[in-house]
Order: sequence, then structure tokens, then C-alpha cells
Amino acid sequence: MTGAENPGADDRVQFVIIGDEDAEHAGGSYVTTQRYAAELTRWSASTTEDLEAAIGRAKGGRHRARRRDVPAGRAQGSDDDHARRCQSRAWGTTSESGTYFIACARDLSVTEDMLERMYVADADGVYDLLLDFTIPLTGTNFFAPSLDVLEALAHAPADVPAGDEAATAAASDQATLGIGDLRGRGSL
Repeated sequence: MTGAENPGADDRVQFVIIGDEDAEHAGGSYVTTQRYAAELTRWSASTTEDLEAAIGRAKGGRHRARRRDVPAGRAQGSDDDHARRCQSRAWGTTSESGTYFIACARDLSVTEDMLERMYVADADGVYDLLLDFTIPLTGTNFFAPSLDVLEALAHAPADVPAGDEAATAAASDQATLGIGDLRGRGSL
């Protein structure tokens, strides 16, 4: 399931793939992952109005819920950032459940701005109310290089200390990053 405002496949590239503005990293993308646990006891004890305000949607529909004192979708921001390139999935075990979030962006500041809108209250004390019902468990940022960079790394010679014949022989046989065969000819 993707966000209702995510672009179609043909339009995604402009939001997630680094372009000529950063030639050194062109073709790559910044990837952010977060895992949240749901506080189901608190959720169950809340009113429908409070739950709709936290979610930003009316119960049983896709229409945005509105409360005078809290703008729905505080984390979303403008049309050209967060809402255009993220996905959330439910996860769970027998003892806990929640949401796993992943976002890709051509500029990491887009994700940083989203997190600030979520966690840091504005001048009116408004923040993302969904945080009242969740516990952040993990969060990580990655840089995913372009396929061209990965291919170049796969064919780069390994650094081998001078005079180490065994290491030199192993390096000459190595045609990958050393983590398995990128071409599917072998295994770990």
C-alpha cells in the first residue's frame, strides 16, 4: 500500500533519484526506514474524534478529518516532498504490532523536514498526533548508490598488501564486492 498522494511509476524518478544537482551522487537515492510500535491500549481508550485527528482521515473513509486546533497530516508537508515518495506497512508479532515506514528522496533534507514537522511542535504546539499512539523503535538513513556505481565497485580490483601472494591470487579471482556473486553465478 502506498500513500494516496504518491506519484505513479513514471513520475517517481523526479522525487527519488538524485540528478545533475549532485553529480557525484547522481542516480542514487537517500533511503530512510523507521519502525514504530502501536500503543493499542491507549488507542482503544480514545474517542473517535481523537483517533481521526491523529490519523488525519475520517473513520471508514479516505476523506481528511478536520479538527479546528490540529491540521491533519502534519508530517506530510508540501505536495512535492514527503507525501510523494513514502510507504508504510503494518507489522506485528503475537506480542506487539505497528508500522514500518520507508521513504526515498533525492535530497535527505526532505526527510529531515518531515521528521521535524512530526516531532517538533510548531509555535501553536502542534505536532503529529499519531505519535501519541506510537513508540519509535528504530530509524536509519542509508545512501543507495546508482547501479553504475555498484557495477564499477563489482569490477574494481581489491586492495592487496604488497608481497601477499595468497591475497593477490584471491583478489584476482574475485569479481564482486566480496559479498556474493552479483551476477548470480555463485552464492555466499
